[in-house]
Amino acid sequence: MALVVACRTPAATRSVPPPPPEAHPAGAPAPISDAECAALVDHAIDVLATTDDLRAELRKNAPRPSCRELSRAAYACAMAATSAGAIAACDSAKP
Repeated sequence: MALVVACRTPAATRSVPPPPPEAHPAGAPAPISDAECAALVDHAIDVLATTDDLRAELRKNAPRPSCRELSRAAYACAMAATSAGAIAACDSAKP
């Protein structure tokens, strides 16, 4: 009976520890942070949107993807890009 009660406890009242941070090899660059990812999305909107109204709408409604798998080289490339073609070319940037 105690197991049934424990399983029915609302998630908001259970204390579950957060998952451990993902390890990366020593000396390897850290993954792109959420703040860096947000900055990249904002930069892409600035580069790609042609009007202030479109920029505002994209900032309000654009999905916020994860950038964790993005290499540091691709991130730096995209942040330096000044055109849609330059951003697209960053997909092939190697670490």
